[in-house]
Amino acid sequence: MKNYFIIIFSFFFLTTLAGKKGKKKLIIKNKPLKSLTMQQVVKQARKHKPSILMFNQLIQARKFGEGEAWAGYYPLVSLSSDVRAVRGERHAISTTGISGRQLVYAFDGPQLQAKRAHEATSIARYQKKVEENNVQFETETTFLECWRIQQQHDQILSLHKSTQAAYGRAAHQNKLELIDKNNWLTEVETHANNISTVHLYKDAASIFEKRLAFLTGYTINLNINPDTKTNTRQITTVAWNNSPQLTLKPLSYYQKLSMRNRPEIQEREHRIRELQRTYELSTKSNLPKLSISAETSYVNHIGTLTQPQRITQSIGGTISFPFLDIKSDYETERINANKLEAILAKQSTEQAIKSEVETTYHQLSQAYTRLRSQNFSYERSRNEFTLRKQELSAGLISPVTFKNAQATWDKAQFDWINQQVNLAIKKRELLFKCGYPLSVVL
Repeated sequence: MKNYFIIIFSFFFLTTLAGKKGKKKLIIKNKPLKSLTMQQVVKQARKHKPSILMFNQLIQARKFGEGEAWAGYYPLVSLSSDVRAVRGERHAISTTGISGRQLVYAFDGPQLQAKRAHEATSIARYQKKVEENNVQFETETTFLECWRIQQQHDQILSLHKSTQAAYGRAAHQNKLELIDKNNWLTEVETHANNISTVHLYKDAASIFEKRLAFLTGYTINLNINPDTKTNTRQITTVAWNNSPQLTLKPLSYYQKLSMRNRPEIQEREHRIRELQRTYELSTKSNLPKLSISAETSYVNHIGTLTQPQRITQSIGGTISFPFLDIKSDYETERINANKLEAILAKQSTEQAIKSEVETTYHQLSQAYTRLRSQNFSYERSRNEFTLRKQELSAGLISPVTFKNAQATWDKAQFDWINQQVNLAIKKRELLFKCGYPLSVVL
C-alpha cells in the first residue's frame, strides 16, 4: 500500500512539473525573435507550410503505389470453408480448402504498372519542388519588404516631425496673414502628402510584419510604432547583406537555365511519360496472360458413416486472351489523345517560362539603371544636407529651415533604399524564374 501511494504522488509531481515546463516554453516561443536572416526565414517557411507537408505525404502514398504494383507478382493464397445441407439427404457436407494463384507473365503486368507508378511519384516530387520555390520567393520578397520598412523607420519619424513643424509655422503665418493663399495651400498640400506617406508606411509595415509571421510561424516586432516609449517588446532585427552590384549575362543564358531547372517543365515531362506507360498498358491489355493455380480441399459428410471423407488436390495453368474488347480500343485512343495534350501543354509551359524570364530580365536591368541614377541624387542630397548643417551652426538659417533640409535628406535616403530593395527583389525574381539554380549569383 505504501508503494502504491508513492507511485501516485510521483505521477502527480511529474505531471505538474511537466505542465510548468510546458508553460515556460510557450512564453519563450511567443517572444519576438532578436534577429532574422533570409536563409533562416526561408528554411522555416518550408517547414511551416502545410502544402509542402501535404506533398511529403503524397510522395509517400505514391511510393506505396509502386510497391502495390510489384505485389502483382506475389502469390494470392486464400482459405475457405463452407457447410451445405442437401434437400432430401439426411446429412450435410462440409468442405474446407486452401487455394493459391500465381501470375507467371502478363504483357500489361506488374512491371509496367510499377513503371507508371514511379512516374506518378516523380510528378509528386516536382509538384513539391514547385511549391517550395513559390514559398521561397514569397518569403524572400516579404523579408526584403520588412528590411525596407525597418531601414526607413528613422526617416519616417524625421519626416513626421519636420512636416508637423513646417505646417505649424505655416498655419501661424497664415493666421497672421503673413503668407498669401497660394503659398498656404501649397504648405497644406505638402503636409497632407507627407502625412499620407507616414500612414502608408505604418499600414505597409503592419501588413508585411504579419505576412512574415504567417509564413514562418515566428512572432515578429519590426518596431513600427512611432511612439518608441510605449514599444516595450523585443525588436526583431532584419539582417540582410545588401549588394547593389549586378552582373548580367545574355538573356539566352537565363532562358537555358530555366529550361533545365524549372520544376514545372520536369513535372510536365513525367506526366507525358506516365501517359505513355498508361498507353502501353492499354495496348497490351488484350495480349495473353499466363498464370498457375493450385488447390487442395477436405470434404466431410457430416452425420453419416457410409460416405467416406476425402481429400482432393488440383494444379493447373490458365491462359486468358481477351481478343475482342471494343471498350479497350476506345480507351487506348483516349489515352493517346491525353498524351498529345500533355505534350502540347509542356510546349506551352516552356514558351510561357521563356517569356517570363525575358520580362524579368529586362525589368531587372531597368531596376539597376534606376538605382545607378538614384545614386547621383543621393550624393547631391547628402552634400546639400551637409551644407545646411554648416549654415545652421553659423546661424544663417532657422531650425525650421534645417528641419526641412533634414526631411529632404531623409526622403533621398528613403528613395535610395526603395531602389535598393526593388533591385534585390528583381534579382530574386529572376532566380525564381530560372528555377533557383545553385550555381548562379546575381
